[in-house]
Amino acid sequence: MYNQVIVVGGGLSGLSADHTFLERGGHVLVLNKNSFFGGSSTKATSSINGALTKTQIGGQEKFKLDPFSCISILGGHSQPHTHRGKKMFPGMTITYALMEGIEEIVNNQPDRARLIKKARVTKLIKEGDAAIGVEYVKDGQTCKEYGPVILATGGYAADFTENPLLKKYRLEIYNLPTTNSEGDGHKMVIAIGGGKATHMKKVQVHPTGLVDLNDYVTSEIWKTKLSKEIEWHFKHYVGRGLMRNFLVKHWQKKIGISVSQLKATKFFHNVPIPINDQFHVALMSPVLHYIMGGIDINAEPEVRDMQEQVIPGLFASGEIAGGVHGANRLGGSSLLGCVIYGMCCR
Repeated sequence: MYNQVIVVGGGLSGLSADHTFLERGGHVLVLNKNSFFGGSSTKATSSINGALTKTQIGGQEKFKLDPFSCISILGGHSQPHTHRGKKMFPGMTITYALMEGIEEIVNNQPDRARLIKKARVTKLIKEGDAAIGVEYVKDGQTCKEYGPVILATGGYAADFTENPLLKKYRLEIYNLPTTNSEGDGHKMVIAIGGGKATHMKKVQVHPTGLVDLNDYVTSEIWKTKLSKEIEWHFKHYVGRGLMRNFLVKHWQKKIGISVSQLKATKFFHNVPIPINDQFHVALMSPVLHYIMGGIDINAEPEVRDMQEQVIPGLFASGEIAGGVHGANRLGGSSLLGCVIYGMCCR
């Protein structure tokens, strides 16, 4: 019997699992290959879904009156149940709160919680049919830790190794930009001969990813109520360097065309553009957004092998888990899945 649970990954799902075990009096070791927490979770901007929450109950009429309230309806949804934040996106708000919480526990109760950053887990350790620990590399040294393992390592769209999973399953979209993870967890489970993969070809491509610097808004829109909502979103992307402010006369020089050519584009053909007007500008591209495919799990969420039998001591939570969202995930459900399945690891 081991006296700790090993959580691999520092995103929302891993953090949810960390806090769940600590609340139940357990001991946790967190292994994060990055020097910082957050993963893809802090980038999530579509908010988090919920049913029959306090905010929703009795809020239908309010939503009809104010569609920019804290509950919204996203594409593909039948009802408004996506919860947005008022000051920050929920992905950042929720994840940061859990990040601060786990770091406080690590500092104040080191006998209950340990955190090792820049630790790349490379192998699952098995004893018989069970997973009993992991090997990881830290500062060039290979180390071992023992205990039940929760893999919260994210998707695999950023796997650029010699044998990338994305290239195997979706070669036609392999070269698209992505902010996804590298598939470490998937490959470790496959390497031990377990982990039935499911829905591996189901990959969401977002049509409007911001990759650098092409979104123009006329100055008139800032005079409307909608402008406050837009300005809030602009600040988020400007702060990340994905959008900039440009005068028209400066922007046309940057992209190497004349003002007349710029005005003649589909963005401006019916809008008067004074040469000194200022616009928010971003460059958009289709991007690899979310992986529905992954390691097969049950509701606990224990990893199942090729015969659909549970692998004792091994759990998978978050984007690494396949089959949770069907063939096409609804916006707002990724954060929800991270929270719920992280809490269900036990």
